[in-house]
Amino acid sequence: FKKAFPERHVDCGIAECNMAGIAAGMSTCGYVPFMSSFAMFAAGRAFEQVRNSIGYPHLNVKIGATHAGISVGEDGATHQCNEDIALMRTIPGMTIINPSDDVEAKAAVRAAYELDGPVYLRFGRLAVPVINDNDDYKFEIGKGVVLREGKDVTIVATGLCVSSALEAADMLAEDGIEAKVINIHTIKPIDADLLVEAAKETGKVVTVEEHSVIGGLGGAVCEVLSEKYPVPVKRIGVNDVYGESGPAVKLIEKYGLDGKGVYASVKEAFGLYKQSIPLQNITTARSLFAHGEELRIGWQITSPMLVLSEGEREVNIRFRLAADSPVPNILVENSFFLQLSTAEGWTQQSATCRIDGHCLCFTFTIGSKDIASASCIEEIHGATTEYPALRLLTN
Repeated sequence: FKKAFPERHVDCGIAECNMAGIAAGMSTCGYVPFMSSFAMFAAGRAFEQVRNSIGYPHLNVKIGATHAGISVGEDGATHQCNEDIALMRTIPGMTIINPSDDVEAKAAVRAAYELDGPVYLRFGRLAVPVINDNDDYKFEIGKGVVLREGKDVTIVATGLCVSSALEAADMLAEDGIEAKVINIHTIKPIDADLLVEAAKETGKVVTVEEHSVIGGLGGAVCEVLSEKYPVPVKRIGVNDVYGESGPAVKLIEKYGLDGKGVYASVKEAFGLYKQSIPLQNITTARSLFAHGEELRIGWQITSPMLVLSEGEREVNIRFRLAADSPVPNILVENSFFLQLSTAEGWTQQSATCRIDGHCLCFTFTIGSKDIASASCIEEIHGATTEYPALRLLTN
């Protein structure tokens, strides 16, 4: 930029507080200044000047904060700003944008330029996959983007964690769990209507951010839902700790912000694991089945809504074995009974078991008369390990 427009470039040195004051002054002269430094210094060191010199008079200054979050990597905790969104959210009238990829970053800069008022643009250091290169992509400040539809859980992500959320959704789909994925690029003002709509559709929300779970995206989402439509929320992010020095990708993995980490947190948060019988431990599985104890299925129901129609319908329950565990033939050799929870107690049908790849699949049929006595479909759709809507017994 300096080479192309030398007369429009001002090097303020290592003096971010002065830079904020210079940008504020230039904005009063008709310029649209973009001040830029590491997030730790643009939002942290210069907070007072941003608050009082830019925010208070509501000046038309844009803050391009780079190297945000733990993906700064080897620079370590002193430079890994996991608090900047929280700080900027407290400034009245400050718009906060955290783009998810290169395409969105370019659109965000132009949108910030066109908006009258202070804007905080948050950029990371780590390269991320391009996910917004479709022809119908449209960036609008304050409007979230639904990237994937789903009915079981909503994953709300921002910044580089949007690609992680999509990756986690793919893995959840392999387990029969349909996750709705929303990209919230604008954290303030946040798209409250979209969040409430998603909460009503899925009943469970997960937030994912490369930022502290305090005061960032998770806090913003919880504030909206607690007032407008309370549902269980799991916040995934940096859990009230400082960062550390290390390779950026390894740090993302360590803090559970990659696809696998998000996948595991989503399942654990809402009882999506088969916690009552660890099938990776074949000895335990054999022991439980030998004594006829319950195998609690919980959320491992691929099509609970099918049983509402007239007549008999086939219902399949599918769950995965650990990648390194052998297939327990004893499960296939046994016969099973599947019980459905209704308002009148448990109804029981016989079930068969088959092996599908590295998954066990139980199949049973059920008539509409059995469902008619159920208290509500949410009892089936919202099963937990503590009170399962389905349970499986050996003979």
